[in-house]
Parts: sequence; C-alpha cells; structure tokens
Amino acid sequence: MITRNDLIIDWRIFYVWSKLVLFNHDESYSLVSISKHIVNSFVFCVRNCRPYFSVTATQEILDEFRPYLCPFDTVCRDVIGYLDMFLPVHLPPELHHQGCKLWLSEFLDIWETVYNNPTWEQNLISLFSFVAWCNIGYIDWEPWLARIFTKILKNFSLPVGNVELKKSTEHYSIPVVATWIVAMMGNHSSCIKYLRDLLSAIKNFYHPSNTGDFQTELVSFLSMLAQAFVDRVYFERTTDPVWYFNPPESHRLHDEDINNFVNCLKECTFISIFNKYHLDLAAETCHYLSQLRPELIIPSLVELLFSSIDNMTEPYRFTSIITCLTGMTGQIVRQTLNFPQGQTFVLPLLISVLPGIDANDFKKTSVTFQFLNAILMLIACVDCSSAVNQRNDLTEIEKEVCLSTAKFEDFISEFLNRIFQMIDTLSTEISDAFIITIDSKMENHQINLELTSVISSIVQQCSKKIFHMIREKITNFLATYCYSPKTSKLLMGLIQAMLKSNPIETLNYLLPQTYECIEKILSQSNMIILNDHKGDSELTWHLIMFSELVCARGDTLIIYKSMILSIFHQCIHIIHKDSYESIGKAAQNLLKSLTYTWGQYVEYDKINVQFHVPNEEEVDFACEFVETFMYLELQILNEKCTDISNDERLRLLTLIHHIAIGCLRMVSRIESKEVKNFVSSVSSHSSKVQAQYSLYAKEPKFKENLRMRLLIDIGNFIDHLIAYHSDDASSIKIALKIYSLSSMYYGIFEQNINKLFSDLNTIKHLYKNKLYDTQQYPRFLFSLINFRTLTEIDQQVIRKLFELSIHRYSEVRRQAQSYLFTMLSRFYLLYRIILDRIIELLTKSDEVDHDEIKGCLYIFLGNETIFLPTKHSWTVLEKLWPAISCTKHAIKLSTQNLINCIMEKIYKRFNTVAIIENTNEISKQAAISLWRSLE
Repeated sequence: MITRNDLIIDWRIFYVWSKLVLFNHDESYSLVSISKHIVNSFVFCVRNCRPYFSVTATQEILDEFRPYLCPFDTVCRDVIGYLDMFLPVHLPPELHHQGCKLWLSEFLDIWETVYNNPTWEQNLISLFSFVAWCNIGYIDWEPWLARIFTKILKNFSLPVGNVELKKSTEHYSIPVVATWIVAMMGNHSSCIKYLRDLLSAIKNFYHPSNTGDFQTELVSFLSMLAQAFVDRVYFERTTDPVWYFNPPESHRLHDEDINNFVNCLKECTFISIFNKYHLDLAAETCHYLSQLRPELIIPSLVELLFSSIDNMTEPYRFTSIITCLTGMTGQIVRQTLNFPQGQTFVLPLLISVLPGIDANDFKKTSVTFQFLNAILMLIACVDCSSAVNQRNDLTEIEKEVCLSTAKFEDFISEFLNRIFQMIDTLSTEISDAFIITIDSKMENHQINLELTSVISSIVQQCSKKIFHMIREKITNFLATYCYSPKTSKLLMGLIQAMLKSNPIETLNYLLPQTYECIEKILSQSNMIILNDHKGDSELTWHLIMFSELVCARGDTLIIYKSMILSIFHQCIHIIHKDSYESIGKAAQNLLKSLTYTWGQYVEYDKINVQFHVPNEEEVDFACEFVETFMYLELQILNEKCTDISNDERLRLLTLIHHIAIGCLRMVSRIESKEVKNFVSSVSSHSSKVQAQYSLYAKEPKFKENLRMRLLIDIGNFIDHLIAYHSDDASSIKIALKIYSLSSMYYGIFEQNINKLFSDLNTIKHLYKNKLYDTQQYPRFLFSLINFRTLTEIDQQVIRKLFELSIHRYSEVRRQAQSYLFTMLSRFYLLYRIILDRIIELLTKSDEVDHDEIKGCLYIFLGNETIFLPTKHSWTVLEKLWPAISCTKHAIKLSTQNLINCIMEKIYKRFNTVAIIENTNEISKQAAISLWRSLE
C-alpha cells in the first residue's frame, strides 16, 4: 500500500469539489442534476485520500473553518461536517502535535456543553470515533469516559417507568458509537467497566416483553460492538497490517480483555435471542462473540437448546437458538486449544434437532434444515469409532469424538424416517401445512432446496456403508410411494443428491426399475394412456423420476442408451400436460448431461482440477437424440400448424423449448457478418483472450445450424400464431422464448449465474472467520463466459422483437418487451437500432395505431436495467425528449399516464451529461501509452 512518504494530496482540491457536490444549488432549478450516489462516492473518496494530506493540513483546515464555529448559527452544521470530512486523523504519533492535539480537547468541550442534540453532533461523534480508531493507545480517553457513556445512555432516549421520553432530534450512529467504545479499550482501561455498567442499566430493555422502537438500536448496539471488536483483534493480530493502524503493544487487546468483553455482552445477547423481531441481529452478535471465545458462548447455547426441545409453552425458543447456532457451526467443529471439546457437541446436536422437522411448521423445519446443512457441510459422516483401538496417540476428547461417530448411521436413519414421515403427511389433503401454505409456493420451494442441500452434504462426504444404507432406505420408500404433486419435488431432491455423489450405483438401482415400471404401465393400457388428457398419476410419477435420473453424468448414462431412447420413443407424443412437461424436462436434462464439462472435487491448496470433457459416445448420443426428436417436432409444427389444437401446439413448443435449452450449448453461433460502425461491448468471439465455446472430444455434427433452423421456423410460426391464433397466449409466450434462445443462449441463463453467485457469497459469509486463516471456509470455482459481438442475425432478432413489442395485442407486447430488454442489456448501444423507428412512430403527423404508441412508450419506460431516456448521449436525448414531450398521439388516459411515469423516472435517474469534455494532455498521453492490442 502507498504510504505517506510516497504521496501527498492537497486537501483544498477536495474542498472545492465538496462545495460543488454537497451544495449543488443548480439541482433545485433542474440546471445540473448529479447522481444520487455521488455524495457517498465522494465521501469515501475523501476518506481514502485523507491519510495522504500534508503535515500542515490540520492547521490549514482549522484556520479555514474555526471562525465559523458558533453553536447557535446554522452554518455550524456545515462547518462541523467539513471538519469531520477533512481533518487528518491518520498522522503518526510523532506528528500528533500538528494533528489531533490541535483540536481534540476543544471539540470535546464543545460537545460536552451541547444538550439539545443538534444535527451537527453526529459529525462530532463520527470525528471522535474515527480519531480514536486510528490512534489507539495514543490518546488518553480516561478523563472523558464517564461523560462519554452518560451521553450515549441519554441519546438512547429510553422510557422511564410509564413515561416515554420525547424522542431526540437524531440518534447517534450505532456503528460509529460502537467503534469509538472499542477503540478506547485496552491497557486496563476503565472503558470495559463503563460498558458493563451501561449494559447493566439497559439490560431490562432487551427483554422481549419490552417492545418499542428503542429495541432495534439496543440490539444493533450489541452487534456493532461485537463486530468492531472482532475487526480490532483482526487488525492487531494480522500478519499483513496496514501502515496507519499500529497500536503500541501496551494497548493491544490481550486474552483477558477478550474474556471481559465477551462476558460483558453475553447476558444481554442471550436475552435478545428470544426477541423474534430482532433475532437476526442477536444471531449475528452470537456469531462474532463465538469467534472471539467459543468456549464462553457455545456450551451455554447448547445447554439452552437441550432445555428448549421439550418446552411446550415456549416453542419459539427452539427456533431462535437453532438460528444462532447455525452461524457458529465453524466454531463448533473446529478444534482449538481453548475450545477442544466443540466436536463432542456435533452428534448430540444433530440428533437433538431432528424433532424440528415438522410438516406443520415450515419455519421450524426450514431453520432445522439450515442448521443441519451448515454443520454437515463441514464434517464427514464416517464411523471412526474403531480408531480408539487402533491408535494410542488420541486425547480423551478425541476418543470421545471418535466413539460418538458410531451414531452417524442412527442419526441419518432417523433423519430419513422423519423426512419420509413429512412427505407422507404432506401428501394427504388434510395436512395442516397444506391448508396453511396452499398459496405459498415459495416456502415449499425453499424447503425443497434446503433438503436437497442437506442430503447432498451427507452423501458427498459419507462412508460407503452409510451411502448404501441411504440408497436402500430411499429406494424402499420410492417403491411404495404414491405420487403427489405437492411432495414429488422433495423426493426428487433426494435423488439429485444421490446422483451427484454416486451416479453409477444410483442409476444401477433406479433407472432399470423406472424403465420396467413405465413399460409395464404402457403395455397394460395398450398405449391408450398416451392419448388420455387426464393421464395416469403412476406414469406421471415415473416420468418425473426418469427426468431426474437422466441428470446424472453423461458418461454414466451411455450404458442405458437403449432404455432411455425407448422411453422417449414411446412417450414423446403423450398429451397429458404434466407428463409431456416431464418428458420435455427429461430431454433437456439428458442433453445437458451429455454435453456438460465437469471437474473433480479438489483441495483448494492443491488445485489441479481434472476435467471430464464429453467423449465421442456422449457427443454422438446427444446428436442422435436431437436429430431424432427435435426435427420430428419441428416438422409436425411446420406441416400442421393450421390444423392442430391449442393443447397440441403447446405440447410441441414445450418439447422444442426443452430440447433447445439442452442442446444449444454445443451448437455454434450462426455465421453472420458483424455489424459495422457499431461499438462492441466485449472483445470479439475470435479473440485469443476470450473463452470459446464448450470443448468436446469430437465436433458435434448436425444437418444444419440448429440456431438458424429455430430462428427461421419459429420466426415464421410466430407470424402465423399472431395472424391466426392471437388468443393462444401460452403458445406465443413459449415461441418467443425459443426465438430469443437462438441469439442469446449458450448453455446457462443470467439468472442462474446470479443465483449461483448469491449462494456462494452466502456460504462464504456463513463460514468466514477473520480471526483465522482466510482460507478456512469452503471455496468454489466460479467462471463467467460471455459472447456479445453484434451480428446481422442479432440485428434481425432485435428488430423482430421490436415489431412484436408494439403489436396490437397486449399479451404479445408484454412478452416480446421482456425479451427485447434482455437483448438490449446484452449488447452495448444496441438501442440505436430501434431508436429511429420509435421516433418515427411518435412524430408521425397522420393517424397512427394507439397500440404501437403504447408499445413505444413502454419500451421507453423499460425495466430496472434499461431506461433509454437517460442514456449519456446528447444525440440520443436530442431525439428522445422532444419526441416524448411533443407527441400528439397520447390521447387516451393510459398513454398520458405512461408519459407521466417516464417523466417521473427521468427526474429520478437523469444525471447531467458534460457538454464539453476537457481532458488534460497528461491524461491523454497516459491513455495512449496504455492503449495496445491484447492479442
């Protein structure tokens, strides 16, 4: 990191900028509109540059602003704000006489004399907090501690008896106050004593029965204290310290300080756990305290959990404690010198939480699954009890842990029994859970994801003996299971987990059995069942299971090729909706499995991933499947589009859609000329610095480029649908999906990437512990691939979607606009292709179609990511704004409302674009020297 010796920055530059940014008088007259984020960005910029202000900057700043320091003048608010922003607080100790010693005592006296809680008091608190944090051990806070904590207590504005104090003008920032308190600790300071007295005084207000707005701040106060304390311990003990945080050894936190701090917060934190409105904050506090001293937190919480299991009068206690323990699983399973017995709690905890799996309480079940997943992700379910007799170097605690692992099999068996019991309960129509959550699909989906994750954590890290037991129990349950649409996804989650762990053995036991059941049902019905709109629940169930089984790795599916193709040949034309959707899903999963490149699990420190590239058999199987079934469905669609019913049309499109999603991963982009004179958003596809398409053992060969075939056939079909079957909204919706896939889809959807990224961050946050090595949490490889150079085919797609976006039918417009916005977000400046056409429609002098105008206005209104009227281009704004304001066709109330919405959105989002861009010569020369080809 750059030090003060390497760089000096003039604070007056930022002072000039601050007057432009913070006091923009032109904005109220709509002359200059700046981004709403610029204030925060500017403040962060100043904060990061402040360590590099000159030695004399403090005196210069005081000379500039001290004459305006009058508490009774409104200008004092701005002055204190400037002082908080600019005063250097990072000066080394030998320069303190030119730094904080020039103003600290004076400002503390000003703060002490103020009792009316002015708004500028916030800035003073922020300044004190920051100078304390950056100068730990170099400022004597002892004379001020009593007054500081008295002020903090008063600012909480807590009610006294039955009299609620009038709310103060503005509460102190909790993170700022917490940081200040933590910074004053160390070297036997009285700060911890005053903090203990403060928490004792307000302890009763943490009780769940004392509800009020004040509780949010009180619980947040504990959380911020714990977080700031962890941060300080980390900065003091890290092997890679920053130059401006270097407390003297005498004032650094020692083990006694950590013990005192944890014990100080512990009681109030445990009370807060049972406050259902602030459970998340209390759990976060427990998480930080357990990182500091797990031996003081975890045993107490485990004891509370055991006492809450059979508590009939306060069932919410179980849920609250489990939520807190979920954030501590890393500390529970980690064996340390201070807390070696944490692992002895693992099996008792796993077994004790099983009653939380309750079909009539989704919240309780979800929390239980989250805890099980968090702890099972970190351990291997293997019976190690024999190690006690084989090794003589084990400690007593290690022997106890090894002996406890003999209970893994009993735990998993009981866990599965409770899952099966829950599935049976949910399968019945009289289930309380079904009645309560009949309209809550999200809860069911969440439970399914969590259950799948728990089973995956078990089977991926368990012994063969335990896996065989799991497989046998699940197989036996499947043999007696009666299909229920409400619970089938739960069972599919179990199958997914087994396939991921051991696909060979799982397929060997389940796929032939599923094939035989489907064959038996079809033969007994003489194939009549295929043409029955009501379908057969047993056949539907086996097709659903078949669709999940073909999710296995492609190399393990090859030996079942004849079975798989036989099922597709017999069931591809089934007309029952749930059944053909399952067949379509099976086709999608099969093709994805056959064409997917995957890597073995590896240790992060020994990363040497062995990738499996789809072999020739897998590629041939995928190509054969597409040739057999995709072209068949397209042929029927083209030849009989005028004769088939809406249901049959939907069936055909559903199958084509699923097959397209499965196979387009291995279909190359349509060869087309790149659009000239158009700024590309990324490097070209042929660039050496960009990842290419998925690799295979051999090049997939089709009769033609499937993307082009879909583009032509589905494009023509959409025209036919709109002309003759415009009432068939379901078919139009799927047809538009297929049409857009040909240009935008290359194996994964953007929402899948975002979901994966979010999940990985959640896992990282759950296990991350600053006080240990940064690699002490699960790691995942995450890669992104992007192809976004505009070609003439893409241009054709965007124009087609635009014409559909201004169609006379609202449902067609709505669906087309969603895919249009997706396209616009993928290509830089793509909106220019449709801009002139929109302007032409809005400025027509003769009569125009009202629906076209409405479609254009909705395109202008855009979505969260696309909004054309605020593009940073004067050329675009010159065309758009007059067209919107002067259009003569907004006759109806709906279009007038649309224009009002657009204008309101412009007001919120528009930032003034520079009319003249002035870049100095030094910057230009630096840019020229950096500009070079990456080839």
